[in-house]
Amino acid sequence: MKYRYSSRAVATSRILPDKMQIWSGGEGLLPFDAELPAEEDWLPPKLIRQAAEQVLAQETYMAGGTGAQGYDPLRKQLRVCLLAQGIDAAPEQLLIMPDPGAVIELCMKALTEPGDTVLVERPVSAEALQLFRMNNLCTADVACDEEGMLLDAAEQLLQTGKLRLVYVMPDFSSPASRIWSLERRRGLVELCRRYEVPILEDGSYRDLYTDPNSQHPTLYALAEDEQQVLYTGTYSRTWLPGIGTAWAVGSPELISVMAGMMGGEEQRWHMLPQQLLHQLLLDGSLVLHIRSKAEKCIERMRIAEHLIGSYGSAGLRWHSPAGGLFMWLELPEGLDGDALRRAALMKGVAIAPGARFYAESPVCNRVRLNIASVNEQLLASGIEKLVESVCEFTARS
Repeated sequence: MKYRYSSRAVATSRILPDKMQIWSGGEGLLPFDAELPAEEDWLPPKLIRQAAEQVLAQETYMAGGTGAQGYDPLRKQLRVCLLAQGIDAAPEQLLIMPDPGAVIELCMKALTEPGDTVLVERPVSAEALQLFRMNNLCTADVACDEEGMLLDAAEQLLQTGKLRLVYVMPDFSSPASRIWSLERRRGLVELCRRYEVPILEDGSYRDLYTDPNSQHPTLYALAEDEQQVLYTGTYSRTWLPGIGTAWAVGSPELISVMAGMMGGEEQRWHMLPQQLLHQLLLDGSLVLHIRSKAEKCIERMRIAEHLIGSYGSAGLRWHSPAGGLFMWLELPEGLDGDALRRAALMKGVAIAPGARFYAESPVCNRVRLNIASVNEQLLASGIEKLVESVCEFTARS
């Protein structure tokens, strides 16, 4: 299967505008609107410092090893990590970039032209939507249930011939922490093969699985044609926000095209963070940390569900995620997510209104909570204040 590649250049220094902040709440607020886990759950600075000292102790750390596709030892080490996830990719199929926003944008630039239409989930990552709009791309969305994208609806749009790319996040998606079933994964791969539309698979949260044996295969692993799916991954969405390294996995041809669009100078500027990530993966400290903290996310999700469920009169609905960072709440009919955001702010709780997560026809009575953004004690306090805000609205009506 052959796809056209764009020749557009990419300027990774402007990937995300200033208004896209990691913490959108204010000082002193409980940040349920955050994009990251609680700071106390990030990889401890002590381990990062130790890894940095080991990198800097090597007198040749500035001497090279970083080609157009990134730091060679890191690409080899990432191959080991990806194999554990069922992704068999040679080093020449890996491209390292400075941050996850940059890698998503470069993938879009390689596979689309301004004015093209991208198929997305409903709801979908607000950051991805912003990147599409910044790059003058149109979006069409497909409804999802707890098992993933509804395939009949996806096929109807694919049949129009207007789609140039499909963007999905099948594992612990934002905002719903949805995990696609194996049937939906296979179904979308087959549909896109038949209609010759490439898939951009965002694996930003795949490290939130606690048991590698319980994972469904990635769409990349399910595709028979190596050009059909472009996979992206990172640790900076979860446990390493200060080391914004991300990667793309694809066919050698496509990865070479993307590396040429990026330029070798960008890799040289980003060599030290790549070497640091390589050291953290090599000594095993990051892998051990991920396993323990992913379990914490599951614990907090169960606590949040119990707390919200105990307030039966609030009229809140949700599906039960198997883990992840986010809980996607349906509010009582007539309660607007943005109105609830303003009320919750008065009580010291920041939440993300659901309307920002829709490519088309936003549903307003939804909110996203980052359950992993606070510890257990603050979680209970925040849920109580949020439910109080909901009940104040429902009492008026």
